[in-house]
Amino acid sequence: MADPTPYLSTMTGTSATLVSIIGGLLVARFVGLDSEQQGAQKLVEEAKARLNIARQRADEARQKVERWDASDFLQTPAVLSLIKSGTTDLVELRRHADCYLEDVELTPYVDEVSHEFHEAKQYFAEHPLSPDEGLLDAHGEWHRVRRHFDDLPPIMWDEAWSLIFDETVMDAVKAAERRKAQQRRTGSFSLPSVMSGITPSMIRAITPRDNTDWRAIRARRYDAKVLASERADQQVQDLDNELVRLRQAHSEVVRPDGRMLWALVVLAVFTVVGVGLPLWVMSQGPRDITPHIRWLFWLFGGALATLLIYMALYLRALMTRRSMALGTPESSAPPAARALSE
Repeated sequence: MADPTPYLSTMTGTSATLVSIIGGLLVARFVGLDSEQQGAQKLVEEAKARLNIARQRADEARQKVERWDASDFLQTPAVLSLIKSGTTDLVELRRHADCYLEDVELTPYVDEVSHEFHEAKQYFAEHPLSPDEGLLDAHGEWHRVRRHFDDLPPIMWDEAWSLIFDETVMDAVKAAERRKAQQRRTGSFSLPSVMSGITPSMIRAITPRDNTDWRAIRARRYDAKVLASERADQQVQDLDNELVRLRQAHSEVVRPDGRMLWALVVLAVFTVVGVGLPLWVMSQGPRDITPHIRWLFWLFGGALATLLIYMALYLRALMTRRSMALGTPESSAPPAARALSE
């Protein structure tokens, strides 16, 4: 009787060596695939961050253009007068001026102007102006004299405050004239000081601006805002396309690889046929080479043949890929090779 132990030991050692080689290659591939996935995911996250920043900047640029258009509409004297009187209906306001913005876009700005009128009325009610003979010169010059007022709330629409200021000035002047008339009748006359820090000479020194230059500068500023908004929108579109491309690349990395699946099959076959079964047979203490043990040889040979066929097909797939890069039709490759190349 022939001792089957050396035969089984040789088969087990050879299979274990092949399993360790294939397993090591697979582990290396898994580590590389994980690194590629992490790198692709990092690129996707960075692209998302850039896209979010670009969208925020595009929204800010769009809002600047939107506020400019709303300002052109709301600065119309008739529109301002209606809002000052409490009218905020857009149908009524649009009868006096045109605006390209939709109602849903224009409504927040109308509400802002209405709120500014309310804030200005409340402020000047709590801080009444002191009448003076130079008070009339301050009419229409709110933009110049506003810095002399203390404790002003945040102002978004100077036009609203200018109207309320002019109205307050006229009321103060009328009240002063009534007091002077009364004082002349009584024979006494005195004038309190002007608004804190404002003198008539200071206001008269203001020179009117050139309307032609002002309109040209305003038009250039508006064009610059529109151009900035268009550039921001284009940047958002470019970054969005880049994000789509990176996500596709990430999905290609994450997608299961056919070659790895085949390698796992070969590894499983060698593990079962070349290591598991021989070890189980040796654990039974065989004393002769029985037909069942001989069958292990054929199974081992089949597993080895499977490995060699896998390597040949893998090499063929690499050659096919190279041929495709050089312009050779893919149909010339066998189906098994095309399966490994996927």
